[in-house]
Amino acid sequence: MPLALEPTILRALRLPRKATAHGSTAELFSSIVEVFQEYTRVPDDSAALLSYFVFTTWFLDLLPTAPCVSVIGTAFSEIAQLFRVLHCLCRRPLLLAGLDPGGMCALPMGLRPTPPRKGRLLDLYCAKAIHSGEPLRNAALAAGAMRIMVSPSAAPLPRLDRQTQDRIADEFQGKLLNYRLQNYRTVAASQPDLGSMTSEMRALAGNLLACVVDPALQQDVLPRLQPQDQEARVERSSELASVTIEALLVFCHEVHEQVHVAQIAEAVNAIFKGREENLEVSAKRVGHCLKTLGLFTQPLDSAVRGICLTRAMRRKIHRLARDREVLSMQDGIERCPECRPAVNVVNVMNMNKPVSTSAGAARTAAQNRGCRPMSFSQHKWIHWAQRLKNLGCPGNFETDMQAGPGRLMIEQVGAGKCNFESNRVFDLRGGLPGYILDLVITNDSRRVVSFEEFAIVPPWEDYGVCNLPDPYDSVPKRYRYFFPCGELDYERELVLNHKKGNLRRGGRIEGLILAVGSRPIPEEYSGGIVQVKFVVTEAAGNAFFSCLPLILDRSAKPDPSTLRMKQRARTPLFKDLVDVKEPDVIAAGVHFREKGSDLKADPRKKGAEHCTAM
Repeated sequence: MPLALEPTILRALRLPRKATAHGSTAELFSSIVEVFQEYTRVPDDSAALLSYFVFTTWFLDLLPTAPCVSVIGTAFSEIAQLFRVLHCLCRRPLLLAGLDPGGMCALPMGLRPTPPRKGRLLDLYCAKAIHSGEPLRNAALAAGAMRIMVSPSAAPLPRLDRQTQDRIADEFQGKLLNYRLQNYRTVAASQPDLGSMTSEMRALAGNLLACVVDPALQQDVLPRLQPQDQEARVERSSELASVTIEALLVFCHEVHEQVHVAQIAEAVNAIFKGREENLEVSAKRVGHCLKTLGLFTQPLDSAVRGICLTRAMRRKIHRLARDREVLSMQDGIERCPECRPAVNVVNVMNMNKPVSTSAGAARTAAQNRGCRPMSFSQHKWIHWAQRLKNLGCPGNFETDMQAGPGRLMIEQVGAGKCNFESNRVFDLRGGLPGYILDLVITNDSRRVVSFEEFAIVPPWEDYGVCNLPDPYDSVPKRYRYFFPCGELDYERELVLNHKKGNLRRGGRIEGLILAVGSRPIPEEYSGGIVQVKFVVTEAAGNAFFSCLPLILDRSAKPDPSTLRMKQRARTPLFKDLVDVKEPDVIAAGVHFREKGSDLKADPRKKGAEHCTAM
């Protein structure tokens, strides 16, 4: 029984009067392409893709997903004419604009029309052609939509009046109806080979391949969709979920037993920075992303949440990496037993510099909602850049901030010689390392440099090295820098930690950098010379660093069994019967006694308690 339609809707619909002979599939397809080329200004590839879309509208009841075309651009005259051509060719088309949800409910959806509409559209099951000035923000629509870019044309558009539209519709509506009747069972039984298309493009490619029964036309579908498939791969590489998986691969390949969510967030931010994505995510945001990936966190030490990298968890992470085709898995190198070379991967981009496309910028921004602008510190960046580069993570992880001629000169006092007293890293009594650098910084550039931060990056994993605070900021006010546990102190005038400000052209400053690490020195570093990076960050955000040699002094390395707080010896009850000895004092790894020893103070540190045994 036919549907009862309103007269206005009936006049807006294009319905075939009868089925007419269409010739071969290739001839029908070519004639539709010629219509798009004659009356629109879209490129030849876009005309072919739109012709495939026209075929899919005639088999909508056989397709697993409704086809969608996203027409992007601001050339309104060209786009309006393109939609009029679609209105002549698609099955049961309706031209809509400014429609609200109530008006959509009044449409005859039993006919499954093809409604082109400008603006946001309800996701009803029907073929859709949507015009928007920018890429679709709705992830459900954008994932499988065919994107057609329309640019303004310098040449005038051909005339497409009402009579011409009726002529085109009368000719092709009957031919396409006849094509549907003759090939309905063939399309229903079609099982096309989608090759290595991404999941976003697989549904679209399957629809286009199924609705054209000509083998030559089927072979032409995947190459025409290849550029959009490549864009989909690039967009997915910038998604937070993909970058989080790559960060987890870093910890898997470094053979960690467990990893905190905060550490994963730092690795994610480093990857974003290396790929020139101006984003920074919090640990909370990464924790939510892990849950969406099915990687649930648990409380680790000190109630900090993280992931235990068991063998089963490593396999799951690698499976997710292969399913999403993350960039770190595309080089085919087996870095651990769970790695397998990625197969059938298309080289979609410059692996050293992934860049999001303009068409996918809105979609990527929507999926990365909750991120904030990048504020990654330079010394953290240098640490993670070297780490990610060593593990083969794709991205621009070159730290090209090396100080040199014409920029900022950073030199050790004594032409780079390792002076035991003023250029060393040593163990403090609390187990953490202390750093002393004696430097001369010269502004050899052509402008004034404004210092913002000094930082030390050791060769081991410790990006929490902190400079000693300015004693003027303490309460009560002090005039000397103190290391923890009161082992060493220096006059404030000899230290550069607090000297931040402008350095004129050709100017120089000289002094000590005093810092304390956040983690003990690893056991494999027993002594000798180590190379550290000293980073200078200016207020404008530029950074310079220089690799400096330091003496590694482990002479005061604490015994792990004696790291507990020592109690002061009590005075015995019968003092005159027991010989009470004065406790030893340990200064900078050199043992001496307070009484009966000859002491020599450092001549550069007047009045300091820093002493060495004669």
